[in-house]
Amino acid sequence: MFSAGSGDSKNSGKCQFRVNQLIRSLPNIGRVGNMLLAFVVGIAPMSRTKFRTLSPVFALTMCVAFMPNGSCVAGVIGFDIALTHNNAPTAAEQAAFDAAEATWESLISGFQDTLVDTTLEITTNLAPDDGLGGTLGSAGPTTVKAGSELNFGYAGSGVMNFDTADTANLALSGLLDDVILHEMGHVLGIGTLWNMTTLGLPVDPWHSMQNYYTDGSGQYTGPNALAAWQGEFGQTGSTFMPVELGGGAGTANGHWNEVNGGGSATGITSTFAGANFGKDFQNEVMTGWIGSEVFISNVTLGGLVDLGYTVPSFTATAAVPESSSFTLLGIGAIVGMFSRRRRRQAHAA
Repeated sequence: MFSAGSGDSKNSGKCQFRVNQLIRSLPNIGRVGNMLLAFVVGIAPMSRTKFRTLSPVFALTMCVAFMPNGSCVAGVIGFDIALTHNNAPTAAEQAAFDAAEATWESLISGFQDTLVDTTLEITTNLAPDDGLGGTLGSAGPTTVKAGSELNFGYAGSGVMNFDTADTANLALSGLLDDVILHEMGHVLGIGTLWNMTTLGLPVDPWHSMQNYYTDGSGQYTGPNALAAWQGEFGQTGSTFMPVELGGGAGTANGHWNEVNGGGSATGITSTFAGANFGKDFQNEVMTGWIGSEVFISNVTLGGLVDLGYTVPSFTATAAVPESSSFTLLGIGAIVGMFSRRRRRQAHAA
């Protein structure tokens, strides 16, 4: 088992987060390389929130077989996110974290591979950093793990760091809930675990796992997200799901595509009857800039299926069902956890 300690350094106005390695021996497993897998949120006046990439060093754990005592959980059964706060969150911050956790837990029921540990451990750090309007923080996986079938590489743990100089304003403006929901999606693996061959992991067994994206191509080929793009958004002739190439390092190659800068609608809207009907893909939760009326589409749900999760509500041919746990998009002490709140959409810089 590879275990990770944490440390960070910051320069040039960007948080350069790194996770230090403490490596123990495992047969056929070598040193884990550098991976561009964590995301930082930059907050700029009069601009929409932009998600950028950082450079941690990852570690890994893996389940290689059923345990003799039967503790290896089979297939689709069981999924849990466990949050540990190193700093006490405010009521609004706690509500945002809890709501994001509840949303993803309500959508993911388990794993397509057999794992010993079905819990995703996420540590949060809330502390002053570079002041109001600077870098909000970072989030991403800190370990990866595999089931006995070795079909998928899953996030085993992750870290979410936030600058408290920004979180209060984000809460007041109605953006904090969506920012945390988005960042937790990156910890799950969206935009971070799309290609197991480019992460500096040993060839055996990791390079036989998911490989849906080549940096710079703008073409994600995971079959379920692509099917949802074709079905929910009417892109029947598409042979790939478009990935963001604008916005610079960290926004590019890690998000679903929208108009560069997020300042205008894409003109591509959900065709499924239900809660998402008519919503423009500009406001999909895992695009690179955050705006108003953020929603989770079947493209993101299909992306989770592509990563090896079991997502019962995913469909490429019918509407995503709306429930109180699914629509945790308006949160905070005043409006309550389960209400929908409109967001003020700032203009692109």
